Amino acid sequence: MRKNIGLVLMAAIMAIGLTGCGKLKLAEYKGLEGQKVVFEITDEDVSGAVDEMLYDYVQYDPVTDRGAKNGDYVNITYKVTVDGEYDEDLSGEEEDICVGDEYLYPEVEKAIVGMKTGESTTVTSKLTEEYAEEDLVGKEATIELTVNEISVEILPEYNDDFVKENLGFDSVAAYEEDLKQQLYAEKEDEYKYECFTEILQEVIDNSEFGSYSKELYKKCQEEYDANNENMASMYGMELKDYEEMMGIDDKTKKTDIEGIIHEKQVVEAIAKKEGLEISDKEVKEFAEQSYADYECESADAFIKEYGEDSIKEYLLMDKLCNFVYDNAKLTEVSEEEYLAAYEGGVVEDDNEESEETESEETESDEAE
Repeated sequence: MRKNIGLVLMAAIMAIGLTGCGKLKLAEYKGLEGQKVVFEITDEDVSGAVDEMLYDYVQYDPVTDRGAKNGDYVNITYKVTVDGEYDEDLSGEEEDICVGDEYLYPEVEKAIVGMKTGESTTVTSKLTEEYAEEDLVGKEATIELTVNEISVEILPEYNDDFVKENLGFDSVAAYEEDLKQQLYAEKEDEYKYECFTEILQEVIDNSEFGSYSKELYKKCQEEYDANNENMASMYGMELKDYEEMMGIDDKTKKTDIEGIIHEKQVVEAIAKKEGLEISDKEVKEFAEQSYADYECESADAFIKEYGEDSIKEYLLMDKLCNFVYDNAKLTEVSEEEYLAAYEGGVVEDDNEESEETESEETESDEAE
């Protein structure tokens, strides 16, 4: 399975290479309370991961002898005009959609059904908040639509021959057993890291911070701005518009940046106090184990692409996470309870519910 490339990128954002941790009275970081989530990997989890894997081998065969239908993948160009003016933001050039997924205006998807490659048509649609900005909602749009290409999705047959040829396992059963172990390890790491971040925040909240250098503030500000620019790009927005949407003003920026500084100071202080370091050998071993998962040609290419310092920082955060977690006072909690608490829900006690039902039945019998 391909690992989450965001882990290394996050390490670059949460870099630990500082100019000294500055004045800091570090709070206790051992023996703090945390939760150990108890969970299982179900057959459904494995099946979902198999389906996801198969899409790495998907092929799309062109359709030339019929019109498009629901479930087809269609490449389209659509030009939207509102009040007689072309609206680039509402339009699309050579976009791929799956017909029936309701990605576009309902009238457009309805019109696509039956159209053949190269055909064009014009439809009208009343704009809703799902597809347009508030000032355009309710207005009628004219949409010139062209179907550039139609294709169908072809997934490989999942069997022993497939896993032997593509995944290096002798059978489906062997592959799924390995996959189950990987899914368990990934989820375990996820819950462990969530516990670590909560404990780390507690340490930060209880530590006392003094002054910090201008160099450190500038470094953290650059990382903060770069992160916001990446988020703005994901939303297809300019940085200024994204910050306005998120309510980020100068005061908020300063508070956020100082929060990053404090986290860096605490992380560096704990690592230094506990002698946690990453050797060149560990970087090389990690690169050797991981380069293929990150679609790099070699370990050297992996190190070159992500940078030795960023890899060291990621590995150090991972080592620090394990240290803090292993030295915490952990209380076991079921995954259901954990998620319910996280989402603000309530887990019903089956026994309690049964007792309430029996009580209601008794009261009903007494009334009769």
